[in-house]
Amino acid sequence: MKNYNFLQQKFVVNTYVNRGLTVVRGEGVYLYDEKGSKYLDLMSNYGVNILGHSPSLITKHLSDQLGKLTVLHGSFASDTRAEAAFQLIKKCGGQLSQVYFSNSGAEAVEAALKFAVLATGKKKFISASHGYHGKTLGALSATYGDKYKKMFSPLLWDFEFIEHGNTESLEKAIGPEVAAFIVEPIQGEGGIYTPPADYLQKVREMCDKHNILLILDEIQTGCGRTGTFLASQKSKIHYDIVCMGKGLAGGLPVGATLVSKEIAIKIPKQIHTSTFGGNPLACAGIVATLELLSEVMMVHVQEMG
Repeated sequence: MKNYNFLQQKFVVNTYVNRGLTVVRGEGVYLYDEKGSKYLDLMSNYGVNILGHSPSLITKHLSDQLGKLTVLHGSFASDTRAEAAFQLIKKCGGQLSQVYFSNSGAEAVEAALKFAVLATGKKKFISASHGYHGKTLGALSATYGDKYKKMFSPLLWDFEFIEHGNTESLEKAIGPEVAAFIVEPIQGEGGIYTPPADYLQKVREMCDKHNILLILDEIQTGCGRTGTFLASQKSKIHYDIVCMGKGLAGGLPVGATLVSKEIAIKIPKQIHTSTFGGNPLACAGIVATLELLSEVMMVHVQEMG
């Protein structure tokens, strides 16, 4: 038997700590190594496998799509892509009008930042202390602290960081040069920090008052993980831009940047594209995931906490 742990260490750029375990299969909440030993998966790949490993409905959707079409250029209409976008917009609501598909949460944030610049003509952003938005250059610029940033400074544009959950610090930071405030409804890497219940409502009012955009990073909190499809839906606010990823496609790489109609009409053709973004295979995963994330499941999440 090949030593796959050795081969990975030798031939893959290892940016994660090596756990010394070779996993070959997943089913439900369990992972299995090459010897057949079973492990309870308490990590779910940072929230990607929110529905477990290899759920039958998602496997069927992906298998069916695999035999039809896996990749299609964005200049052609795709039945699966169109259905995924329609269902996602319907699930999110809140004045969101269109969705840009990419391949990861970080890419979704990159698109959000660029769309905010296109919509406002401004290039300064406000972000929250201890916030995390990804490790690509734009997303990293919006991420708090030196842990991931120090080696790559200077980064992009102008980002000012304020205390998460504090609307007074937000108002002080807002100026005529600010395009948007980007924030997680509940901080993930920052410590699973939940702000006051009325925080997002106050943030929304403040953004409207000063005419800046609100970018909600729902990459960790979306897809029903907090009892509503989007964590921010509890606040009953309207949306400018929402970023999604992680578990949206049932385990396949995906990113989604949802925008209001007012922003969508300001995004020119060809200005920001993705070869694999919105591919039919990932979109089949989205359709299946949204089908599984019913109101009944949301009640189950609320009951389990």
